[in-house]
Amino acid sequence: MTSGTKAAAQELPDEADPASFPLAGILVADLTTDYPGRLCGRLLADAGAQVVRVADAETGLGWDTFLERGMPAADADLPSLLRRAHVLLRTGAEDGVPAGERRSDQIVVQLPPWGAGPYEGWQAGEVVLSALCGLTDCTPGYPDWQEGPIQPPVESSARLAEFGAAVTCALATVSLLLQRMRGAASPSIVEVSQFEAITALMIFDWGAAAYGGEAPGRRRNGRLLEPNCFVQCQDGYAVLVATNDKQWQRLAQAMGYPDWAADERFATIMGRAEHKDDLHRLIETWAVDNSARQLAIAAQEAGVPCASVLSLADAITSEQVTALGSFEPADGGVLPGDPVVRNGRRRRRYTPRPAEGDPAWFPPPPGAAAGPPLSGIRVLDLSQLIAGPVAGQYLVSLGAEVLIVESRQHPTPRMYGPFAGEPMYDGSANFNHANRDKRSVELNLKSADGQRILSQLVRHSDVVLENFSRRAATELGITYDRMRAEKPDIVLASLSAFGRQGPWGGYTANHAGVAAFSGLASVTLGPEGEPHLAGGVMPDVLTGAYMALAIVETLAARALTGQGAHIEVNMLEVILNAMGGIFAVAGRGGAAIEAPAAFYEIAEEGSFVAVAKPHNRAEVKALIRGLPVQAAAARLQAAGYRASPVQNLLAVLTDPHLVARDFVRTLDHPVAGRQPLPGVPWRYDGVRPALGVAPLLGSDTQQVLSELLHLSPQEIEDLRVRGALQ
Repeated sequence: MTSGTKAAAQELPDEADPASFPLAGILVADLTTDYPGRLCGRLLADAGAQVVRVADAETGLGWDTFLERGMPAADADLPSLLRRAHVLLRTGAEDGVPAGERRSDQIVVQLPPWGAGPYEGWQAGEVVLSALCGLTDCTPGYPDWQEGPIQPPVESSARLAEFGAAVTCALATVSLLLQRMRGAASPSIVEVSQFEAITALMIFDWGAAAYGGEAPGRRRNGRLLEPNCFVQCQDGYAVLVATNDKQWQRLAQAMGYPDWAADERFATIMGRAEHKDDLHRLIETWAVDNSARQLAIAAQEAGVPCASVLSLADAITSEQVTALGSFEPADGGVLPGDPVVRNGRRRRRYTPRPAEGDPAWFPPPPGAAAGPPLSGIRVLDLSQLIAGPVAGQYLVSLGAEVLIVESRQHPTPRMYGPFAGEPMYDGSANFNHANRDKRSVELNLKSADGQRILSQLVRHSDVVLENFSRRAATELGITYDRMRAEKPDIVLASLSAFGRQGPWGGYTANHAGVAAFSGLASVTLGPEGEPHLAGGVMPDVLTGAYMALAIVETLAARALTGQGAHIEVNMLEVILNAMGGIFAVAGRGGAAIEAPAAFYEIAEEGSFVAVAKPHNRAEVKALIRGLPVQAAAARLQAAGYRASPVQNLLAVLTDPHLVARDFVRTLDHPVAGRQPLPGVPWRYDGVRPALGVAPLLGSDTQQVLSELLHLSPQEIEDLRVRGALQ
């Protein structure tokens, strides 16, 4: 273990501390046997719950080490466990535990692959879920694609779909426990369909398909922001991202100003888009004689979000992972540590926390009706783009009031297309799919009046959510000391790409950079063993969901202690957790893991069926010969194979299972018009919470400042005149 890891371990809080382990004393009976169920239990244990496994799980590829280390052994007296358990975690309602054998105030959590519907009898697993939700069709992911023929799909060895389902289920569960801690009645049954959970996280690609009318992913054939590409260098691969003129000049500097970089054709955004073929060819010719690692470092030091593709083993031993103490020793190797840092300290994972005596419990008040779990919680959302907004959208789905702070001067999150309707910034698919049911307040944080209004809004909030860079957060005063001075029990939730400490603390990156630096690209391999970027902007959306879970856990801790906290989650460490079992193998110097799926192109041109390995290739080919993709997948499922059509996002929008379960909702946005939108991926007592449309820019400014801060119409107008509300 490195000195950095030792230092982190020495600072870990006491296991009994409710601020770090708010679920201490909660007894969970875990009847699941699949990866998503076991990981959900693992996440509840990370928050302090005593999770007792009842049945043996499917194991393999090191995932058992990641999921099971430090967990209590099965309880010998199963009937007693079921009567004592506060939470029953099971795969589906079919798990035969009669209600009479359970305590009456128990919360029942169900995480089935499908839920009732056309696919109910299908075998599931990572390969099937990824193929059906559109993730496989989007891999290789943006910007890792080529012009011309459609590329064959690629399956990552990371279990991204199942990871997203588990995090979503843990979030829905902890929210009910928080509701009980706050003295309110809560629903007693929560169901999270694994398929719906990962489909709900396909926000970026769903929006592109709905607004653009075309399936993105492997078919993407047009870009306006260049260069944004994946290139082979002398010592590996790199992701080059320079989507504005300033970044282009800085990237040219990092490349040492090759002569062609001064070509007037590449001087503007539109010029680089128009001549992208020539630009890419010149970049690729230059790159093969230069170091990917040195280029990435030089570009980052110049403020350009580029990255080199690291192997997972190199990512684990990187200077940033070492400095953050992102892993824990295990069985001669390492495992990813808890990605949530609270008040500068990381809690220890993989430690049993048996309850002593009769643990505390929070029965629902008699006769009270259950409302939304986060009813009465207000979130001030300062975040932008995808990860932060996803966290905020999950909180609003749980009943919180979420206020977005926006500026008309810099409407960055609203400037990513495709677009529908006018004005363009109110018709952004990217924004409208990640900010639903929030309220928009225009505020110029660079003005003195804007900062004063921000302070007043913080005093009326429970959570402040932000994902500024380290420099921008400091310049704007978005610090825990300031937030706590305004509201002593505030929860400040900070998102970043790599964490704000350590040698990469000042680095910036989007999903592609995180996939490259984390090692995810190195375990998402093409037919020739070449690394690829996973689709669906998974680093962003998975981190957003994980941050929502961290926020709800911290609100639970606040309910017990009365204290707020500063919590930090970064995309690098979340993705390392999403590679938990592979992480363990790589940390011991093990061989690369074989891709978990094979793809068979069938009669329909460009269509594939995905089949999980191992399988009989000759038999598979014989079974699907001459069949269209849906029929081929159904025949393979009937023959006992874990198989699925590789659906594009247009097919996902009309998927028969999702439609039958009323997951696909068509809502009318005032600018973008009628659009299909994903539903909330959990049901409480059989009811799916409603989720509306995204707000127009600044649409709630007047009402929020009037009702919340009690400002008069004249005071609000004066603020507008002085430039505070723009």
